[in-house]
This record gives sequence, C-alpha cells and structure tokens, in this order.
Amino acid sequence: MRRSVASHRSRPIGRATRPDAPTTRRDAPAATPGSTLPVMRIPRGSLAPLASPAFRRYLLAATIISICLWTYQTSVTWTLLTQTGSAASVSLLQTLMTVPLPLAMLPAGLLTDRFGSRPMMLMAIAGYTLAVGLTGIFVLGDAVPVAGVLALGFLLGCFDALNVVAAPVFVGRSVPPGQMAAAIGLSALNVGLGRILGGALGGAVVSAFGPSAALLPATGGLVMAMAVVATLPRLGGADSAIRWRFGDVVAAMGWARRTPVAIALLMLGATVALFLAGYVVLLPVVARDLLGAGPAQLGLLTASGGAGVIAAAFLIDPIGRRLGRGRTIIASLAVASLLLAVLAAVRILPASALTVGLLAGAASTFSATTNLLLQSLAPPNLRGRAVALYGLVYYSLQPIGLFGAGVAADGLGVAAVLAAMGACALAAGGAIAIGSRVLLSTTIPAERPQGAAAEENDTRPTATPVDATIATEP
Repeated sequence: MRRSVASHRSRPIGRATRPDAPTTRRDAPAATPGSTLPVMRIPRGSLAPLASPAFRRYLLAATIISICLWTYQTSVTWTLLTQTGSAASVSLLQTLMTVPLPLAMLPAGLLTDRFGSRPMMLMAIAGYTLAVGLTGIFVLGDAVPVAGVLALGFLLGCFDALNVVAAPVFVGRSVPPGQMAAAIGLSALNVGLGRILGGALGGAVVSAFGPSAALLPATGGLVMAMAVVATLPRLGGADSAIRWRFGDVVAAMGWARRTPVAIALLMLGATVALFLAGYVVLLPVVARDLLGAGPAQLGLLTASGGAGVIAAAFLIDPIGRRLGRGRTIIASLAVASLLLAVLAAVRILPASALTVGLLAGAASTFSATTNLLLQSLAPPNLRGRAVALYGLVYYSLQPIGLFGAGVAADGLGVAAVLAAMGACALAAGGAIAIGSRVLLSTTIPAERPQGAAAEENDTRPTATPVDATIATEP
C-alpha cells in the first residue's frame, strides 16, 4: 500500500535506514521506492544494472527504437539535402521535430508522474511508427513532397516529448537507488548502437535503393519495439494524488528556484541547446562541403558518433565517480566545444569520423550526467516533472540553435559556423561554472564519504535522499 505523504515525511531518516545507505555483502540492495521488482542480490560495479530484467528489456526496446529513428534521420536529411540543395531545409526538419517538445514537456512530466512511464512510452512509439511509416510512403516516387515530409517530422516531435521524459524516469526506477548512476550511463548504449546501425544502414540503403527502402523496414522495427515495451513491468512511482492543477504542473519550477545546482544545470542545458546540439544537423553539410562525400560517408560519420556514445556509456559512471559529477558535466562540455573547432578544421574522412566519435561521446557524457543529477536532486514524486523542466528549457532553445546553424552555414560556410559554435559554448560554459561553483563539488548520496567522521567533515552539496518529498505549490 502506498504510504501517505504525511507518514512519509514523519519517518526519521537515520543513517541506518536511509535508502541510499551503502549495502554490504550480507544485505541485498533495497528496491527502488514503490518498485514492484523483487529484491535480488545484484553485483557491484558499473555493469550491475544489467542484472535487472526490466532494465535489460528496456535497453533492447530503446536500441530498436534508436536504430529505426537514426535510419529515419539519416535517410530523410540526405533526401532533403539532395532535393533542395540547402542546409537550411535539413535544419528545418530537425527544428520542426523539436518545436513541439517544449509545448508538451510539462504535461508529459505530469502524465509520467501520474500514470508511470510505460503507458507514455507506448504512446510515443505508436506516434513514431505512424510518422516514419507515412514518410516512407511519401518518398516512394521520384518527386519528394518536401512540405509533407516536414509536416510528418513535426508529428514525430509531438510524440517524442512523451518518450524524452518517460524513458529516463523508467531507467532510474528500474534499478536500486545506488545503481541509478550506472544505469543512466549504460542507457546511452541504445543511442550509440542506433547511430552505428541506423546511420550506416540508412546511408547505405538510401544510396543504393532510395529512402523508402530504409524507412518502411524501420516502421516494422518500431512495431517490434512497441511489443517489447508492452512486456515491461509497471514500476512504482506513479502518484494518484497528482492532478491537472496548475500547481502540480509547475511544481518543478518552485523546486528548481530553491535548488542552486538545478538552476546551473538548466543554464548549461540552454548553452548546449543553442551552441552544441546543432552540429548533428550540419553533418550532411560537413560530408558534402568539407569532405566531398555522399550518403554512404554520411552514414559512416553518424556511425562514428555511435561508437563514441557506446564507449562513453561504459566510462560515464567511472569517470563521474572519480572526477565528481559536477566536474564531469563541465569537463565534457569543454571537450565537446573544442572538438567542434577540430571538426571545422579537418578535411579527410578518417579524421572527421574520429572527431565526430569523440564529440558524440563527450555530448553523451554531459547528457547522462545531467540527467543523473536532476533525478538524484529531485524528490521521487517530482522526477518526471524535473526532467520535463530541463527539457522545456532545452527544447525551447534548441530550434534556435538548429535552424540558426543551418542558415548560418548557407551564408558563412559550415567550417566557420562550427568554429563559432564551439567558441560560444566554451565561453558560456566557463561563465556558468565560475558563477555556480557549488556545481563543481556536487555529488550524489551513494558517493558521499562513509562513516561518522567522514560525514562530519564532508561539506559537499548532495542530492536529496531518494525518499524525501516536497509539497507542490497550491
């Protein structure tokens, strides 16, 4: 039976009963609060989340989805570029896919907190299937209806908001609290595999047979992913007390105002959205203008990014533990910013592919570590809306960065734009780090020094314990 909020608050949280306290070899780790998963003995280490059946099935479904969506993106962006000859048309597609996200973010967060992650993920995949399938039909002929393809990109973005919020919340709840950091890092595997297989497959198939030959099989893959998601457990965390009240919808805003680290994370997310995320939509232009290449080479660049993400998935948690989560965020942003300038300078495919791989790995490290801190900082009944608040900021600004990058590349050249993006991201990230030094020392509860003496001497800011709660605003 779900405990009431009042009794939930009144229980003292001592060191012996804290859910984030370290487990010993004799003690099996506690299940995530509200989880229906059985308590089981799980090995330590960064691979420990793979012992969770729910996490493994999620990772399978997410990988299939990622392969299909990267196939879609590689196929459609190259088709638009060849049909229109303009980088702006490519960035417009990504912009239209992004525009619905900020509008749907806060409702998606509330729905996830209210009903749980699985129903939201199923609805999102159904929308993906519809958009990708109709796009495959639209491009069957020689004359590609550009307006129709762009409209379906907008439709896909409308459903994407549900998955962007629900999927990371499911990951955080599918494993014991002490393994959430490793689980969020490993969840990046689906992005890496998607970029490798979807990017390479999409580029090769489009080059040989046309875009429909890539998009229609991707539609079938999305149906398979929906079947896998339907088998996922309905993990606890849904709160029937949440309603469509204004205070419930915007509760995360009040929490963020009281949490300095959350404010810094939101500002860094805005920086990445404006100055870093746009490199993805410029890859077709990099392949065409800087490398003199075609769709197959574009697929290789996309796949290289996937290899970087996969490598990062196994390193995100160990690096974060050694360097500190806040420092990892700042360092990954700085590395990604410098790599943009390197990408602007190289003119041979192997060097460009290596650069894109390192860049994607750094960006994935930033994203996963930010996600971890947000979910660790936020109370459990607010996690969906905390992730949604970050998404609201990020996806409100990303269309400006995406479309601006494409338009600027048409006028100034892609090399100059990439170099300028890197310089702006580095300057903005440095300013935020200097202005919010508390972020540099932020950790999560499982990584605080153990023992009474360590607790007395440790002054680092830490995330809220996993069973803390706050009142929503009226």
